[in-house]
Amino acid sequence: MGAGYDSDKEMEDIASASQDQQIDDTPLFLREEEQQTIKNLPRFVSNGVSRIKDLMKYLEDTAASRAEFGMSADVLELNLKTLIDIEVLVNSEPHAIDRALLRNNQVEDPASVFLDAMEEFAGRNSAKNDKQKYSGNTNYVNFKRRAWENMYGDEDMPPVEDWFDAHGASKTIAEIHELEEDDGDNDLIVAQEKRSLKCPVSLALFVNPVTSDVCPHTFSKDAIFSLFVENSRGRQRYLDSIECPVAGCDKILIKANLIENPTIARQVERYIEKQHQQDEADFDELEDE
Repeated sequence: MGAGYDSDKEMEDIASASQDQQIDDTPLFLREEEQQTIKNLPRFVSNGVSRIKDLMKYLEDTAASRAEFGMSADVLELNLKTLIDIEVLVNSEPHAIDRALLRNNQVEDPASVFLDAMEEFAGRNSAKNDKQKYSGNTNYVNFKRRAWENMYGDEDMPPVEDWFDAHGASKTIAEIHELEEDDGDNDLIVAQEKRSLKCPVSLALFVNPVTSDVCPHTFSKDAIFSLFVENSRGRQRYLDSIECPVAGCDKILIKANLIENPTIARQVERYIEKQHQQDEADFDELEDE
């Protein structure tokens, strides 16, 4: 044998190459390109949501009428729902691609594999209605609120639960507005509005409202920030994170997740102003009696 020849090393290299080939030919394992495709999906969703926001801004600047804006916003909403479904698939169905690969001995197009997995997921997900899938999604809630503001300005938008019909299907912004117009019980409207403007921590009207960017919940700033301080045996301990205090929500919040919400702040101001006007009107009626 020549100098420097290492038979043990050669056998290791052959075994390694054989193992690599076996893994590549086995559909239970993802090849590098499929792995990269999956890794890029969260970025794809994020870029898609950003693109929808850009298109919304374009509509705000160019739509010739409220009706035109509404129809275009409805199309954007359908695309946003698709992105949300993809996000849920990636987060809650991490093995969907593996299951799809079990049916494909050779995968030439990773995108088609993902679409097969998406179709399988959609079949299972179809049992859920729009309200179940989207009412708690921050991107969806913020999209609908922005569309409402562009179409109806300072008019108060009904609470999230009223954005869906009796079967849980999403209503268009125009349909939500029709509901608001058709509701003739002013006391009920005021009561609903007041509930929607109350902080779930302080149970009072929002003061300096902040909205979570990981769940659709809003709080008074001081009230939610106070939960980051834990008092134990006379000592204060500052927490890096807390669980969202809204019942049924399991999202973890850090202070950076809580973003100032000027829209809610304006709604509180308008509500207080309306209450003052109503109080003045009631006082005037009493004086006239």
